[in-house]
Amino acid sequence: MIINKGIAILRWVLAILFQLTTVVLSLIVYPLAYLLRDHSRAMRRSDNKALRIIAVPLWIFLDDECVELTGDDYGEKWYKLVNDINVDTMTKWELFVVAYKWGAIRNPAWNQHTLIQPFAGVETLVSYKGQTSSQYWWEFAELKWLTKGKPSDNQGDCIAPPPYSVFGEAMVWYTAGDRLYWRYSFAGKKFGRYIEIQIGTTEGKEWINKRYTWRMKVKSTNAKMCESW
Repeated sequence: MIINKGIAILRWVLAILFQLTTVVLSLIVYPLAYLLRDHSRAMRRSDNKALRIIAVPLWIFLDDECVELTGDDYGEKWYKLVNDINVDTMTKWELFVVAYKWGAIRNPAWNQHTLIQPFAGVETLVSYKGQTSSQYWWEFAELKWLTKGKPSDNQGDCIAPPPYSVFGEAMVWYTAGDRLYWRYSFAGKKFGRYIEIQIGTTEGKEWINKRYTWRMKVKSTNAKMCESW
């Protein structure tokens, strides 16, 4: 088991190193990827394998998941709500700025997650240490926000109470597709600030892009809990 855990951690480290490289490159490459986004996506959908491969160097810097959910490259619905974005009234330059903030800063090189993925299948719990406010062992501890009373992911007016937010800390080992994986998460208040940490693999839900992940968010001292939801 120790060797398998070491291999599982190593897989995560290698995936994160690749992610970090693309995150840095995204700041430079994204403008070109955005300009040629329609061509890159058309090539990725092609029946020609060579074209699909040629498209990869620019395509990985785009966010096809966002396009599938909203129909454009300018952020998910909650992001538009929080930042008061109305794409119908914006100039091409303004739209590019919005796309850059979403695709190069907030969700840099999002498509690269599909190249190196953990197995997406039935997850079987191996061990669980800690406790969260969720009844499900596979859920990350995470802080979710509300804006004008509506869910707005990780930005907004105030932090949502459970069950939308999941408070606590947990270290989980599980198997999927005969491989061992892990995820650690924490969400709560430390040193006077709300903090969220997630590392390992994302949750096994059909609507989530299964991927290796890492994030740590320290919220402003002004962040507050919503009174109700």
